[in-house]
Amino acid sequence: MQLIASPVHVLQELVGCRSVSTDDAGQHAAMEKIVNILEKNIGAKVTLISTAGKPAIFATVSGDRPEALLFYGHYDVMTPGDLTQWKSDPFTLVKRDQRFYGRGTGDNKGQLVATLTGISNFLNHHPELPYTIQFLIEGEEEQGSVNLPELVRSQKDGLLRHVQKVFVTDGSMNASGAHVLRLGNRGLFGLRLTATTATHANHSGNAGNVIANPVNVLHEVLDQLYDFSNQHVLIPGFYDGVNAPTLKSCLG
Repeated sequence: MQLIASPVHVLQELVGCRSVSTDDAGQHAAMEKIVNILEKNIGAKVTLISTAGKPAIFATVSGDRPEALLFYGHYDVMTPGDLTQWKSDPFTLVKRDQRFYGRGTGDNKGQLVATLTGISNFLNHHPELPYTIQFLIEGEEEQGSVNLPELVRSQKDGLLRHVQKVFVTDGSMNASGAHVLRLGNRGLFGLRLTATTATHANHSGNAGNVIANPVNVLHEVLDQLYDFSNQHVLIPGFYDGVNAPTLKSCLG
């Protein structure tokens, strides 16, 4: 196992891979570089998991016990958008004002390189692990991880069966410059409301002059779910088990 000699050089190469969702070649190049690091610099056994979309990288460094700590990340990046708004090529890593710039540097290639470098150095000094380390690095996070739920379901009794804890290597630093360790992630909850006020075209005069507008009906429903004036959810039980913020927590 070889140590990562220059993390900055590795990040430079990885940022150079145009791994946006529309660039299959760029995504494949990024995936290959990460697999190479996992095998060459960490000594991990790597498996590529096929999905209905982009493949996910799964890797294992076996320890004395099968119980595993899993590090999650992703190799895809958002499109750079309007290139005229960039001061440099988004796919070329540059250092400016003591900061690195390049698409993926802050989401998620920079964090991945930092994590992989740290683990490589740790294993160099502590090759005998008391537990197992695993990695799951997907290629669709920026598109909503559409195939991740099915991947987890299909592998929960297989490759993922020994996972005890998951570390998400997709965070950021505090605005103050301090490191941040989050103990949990925000969840997402979505629903779709459909208002149907007619099943066929109606002449308003023959239908009582003014028929119900579905937009207004939806507004009435939303007013029952959320108090916009006080920014308060009106759904019964929504706040059950939620502690009210203290002055200290509000001020940080």
